Amino acid sequence: MQAIRIIQLVGLAFLLAIVGEASAADRRPNVLLILADDLGSVDLNCYGATDLVTPHLNALAAGGLRFTQFYAPAPVCSPSRAALLTGRYPQRAGVPGNVSSEAGKVGMPAAQVTIAEELKRAGYATAHIGKWHMGNDNSRRPGFDHWVCLEGQGTSFNPVMNVDGATVRSRGYVTDVLSERAVAFVKQARSKPFLLFFAHKAVHPETVQRADGSLSDPGASHFIPAPRHEKLYTGAKVRRRPNARTTPEGKPALARDLPGLPPLGPATGSSDQTILDRLRMLAAIDESTGDLLKALESTGQLDNTLVIFTSDNGGVGGYAREGITRAGEVTHNTPLRSGKGSLYEGGIRVPFIARWPRSVPAGSTTAIPGVHVDILPTFADLAGAPLPDQPLDGVSLVPVLKAPATAKLGRDAIHHHFPGYLESYVHDRGWRTTPVSVIREGNFKLLEFHEDDRIELYDLAADIGERADLATSRPEKALALRRKLAEWRISLDAAMPTRKK
Repeated sequence: MQAIRIIQLVGLAFLLAIVGEASAADRRPNVLLILADDLGSVDLNCYGATDLVTPHLNALAAGGLRFTQFYAPAPVCSPSRAALLTGRYPQRAGVPGNVSSEAGKVGMPAAQVTIAEELKRAGYATAHIGKWHMGNDNSRRPGFDHWVCLEGQGTSFNPVMNVDGATVRSRGYVTDVLSERAVAFVKQARSKPFLLFFAHKAVHPETVQRADGSLSDPGASHFIPAPRHEKLYTGAKVRRRPNARTTPEGKPALARDLPGLPPLGPATGSSDQTILDRLRMLAAIDESTGDLLKALESTGQLDNTLVIFTSDNGGVGGYAREGITRAGEVTHNTPLRSGKGSLYEGGIRVPFIARWPRSVPAGSTTAIPGVHVDILPTFADLAGAPLPDQPLDGVSLVPVLKAPATAKLGRDAIHHHFPGYLESYVHDRGWRTTPVSVIREGNFKLLEFHEDDRIELYDLAADIGERADLATSRPEKALALRRKLAEWRISLDAAMPTRKK
């Protein structure tokens, strides 16, 4: 027995030596990027929630840096993901809106250069695991040595996956299936650093986007937790905005009868079960994060791995103020205005946590605004990789990661542009957004609505809820920002909406 024990210890030491060889010969960090789906910045304990069972995400924040003003490049899935991978705003990345989930449809143009391609050229092993949503064909994912992609939005159980170009039907709960694949990749013996982009399906509802763009669950209210979490939060008090589940007053267009739909009011709001099931899905993400951190630790890679946790857009909720009461009001987004699909803060502010013990101070925060287009130049900076030969819109966040209290970024403004309409999921009762462009410069944010040429101006330092429109009282500031916004759109050759004749 003693001899067997010695052999086991020698084997373990040999495995650790092989896996840790990258950190001995190449001190560039591994990069683990974890992307949640539809998780708003108020949906975590470290961002203000007080009642969630997420010990691993809590620990990740406590051990790293938390950005308090981080932005998704778009209010919906596909354009945010394209911008994240390319370091370019969605219009420049060729994915201005959600792409079709029709089988065989290609999404992001092949000419776009991704962070995976740059890090692969710099000697990194690269993998993408999870939701892709930038085309539903089985072609190679650009720059990734290994990929495991869900079909479209994916399904909660036994998901069909594209694994390195082959169609594979898995068994089990989707978060667990993907997590097992991610942990296996982390544990692989290799002599070079790695990039793993792990994109969860959760906490997106169980809905399928049909070829014509319609949804199988237009109320976006079917959330399916893992069986082990079905009783979690039983009896918990559900958080809602004060005006949630109230009948809209003074808005007859919203209160009118529509065939097949109940009148708006208490019966049309999200049920407690729906809201809690979404939080139960988050528990699986938390456990997955813990499994990945444990795998990094057991292989001696934890201290030399930059772990980032973020989301593709804001949470689904906060719409009542906009006159939209819908079944999908599953998070309150307080104190932010509106939610997913909107370019108010609730639709584009996301959590962003970075942990890297070698360089990132534990328990730190920064109010420096960031945006997902910064990820490519940041990772390239850390890897010593050249930037792609194409215009970029992001800047490296490495100075902020290393010195969050004193760093400054060479950026004048953050921009958004969405040239289309996004439905409220209760058709004929309003839009989550109409065509709009946004510029944030310093603490001032201007929205330009193209349908009626209306502008709104907010001071986010004093008015995070975007309630006090300053466009009339600060006309000089509004005009200056509107001019800069127009110049930025011209520089991107951004598509603009046209009026129907």
